[in-house]
Amino acid sequence: MQKRFKLTLAAAFAALILSGCQTMQDVPADDKAPVVNISQVLDPPPAKGSIQQRNDERFNALGQELRKTPRGKRIQIDADRCFPEPLRLWMGQTIGVELSKEKTPETWRLMDMAQPILLVSQRKAKKYFSRPRPFAEFNPKDQTCRPDQRKGLGNYKSYPSGHTITGWFAALVFTSLVPQKAEAILREGYTMGESRWICGAHWKSDVEAGRTSGAALFARAVGDPSFRTQMDRAREELQSKLQ
Repeated sequence: MQKRFKLTLAAAFAALILSGCQTMQDVPADDKAPVVNISQVLDPPPAKGSIQQRNDERFNALGQELRKTPRGKRIQIDADRCFPEPLRLWMGQTIGVELSKEKTPETWRLMDMAQPILLVSQRKAKKYFSRPRPFAEFNPKDQTCRPDQRKGLGNYKSYPSGHTITGWFAALVFTSLVPQKAEAILREGYTMGESRWICGAHWKSDVEAGRTSGAALFARAVGDPSFRTQMDRAREELQSKLQ
């Protein structure tokens, strides 16, 4: 199983640049993880001048207003919720179990296995679609909710939203591990995605495509025997701690 997900430093650096998720962990070669070619699943992003693009622009304007409300605090936090540690901390808080390599080794290993699935698929899709982020051409003056992260996002890596893919995938995985807390887990995953268009890092349609992509990757991952076996181990581990 470890050989199946063997990591390489060069691929990790490429994933860091292309994904929008901050990570220094490595990513395997494309043919070593149960990934999905998202570009063959999604429609292209809305074209300039289309009704869909105008709708995205309206949501972008709404997001700028929402940043001024109490919701603005959450979107700044969600900007950091990706792989590896922030996501583990966030999901552990949601389910009420401290996730760590020492205390929950099986769940930790499952999330390690998930990382290449997510990053390999994201980087391919972002490169293929190369959609401009809202601040790249539409609103260059917008510094987003996290000006410190804007430069690292890349101007043409908006579609689909990588944070949303990660958040929704994680929500689906943990819902299957801790079904008794399904509503809280799914709500957190959904909210994490919404934060991205409010923040100005993505268009609304990027987020919607991110949820579709996250669900597709989850479906593909549970079809992999190694991932499915590790899910069973993680489920048993977490359930024992919740008793």
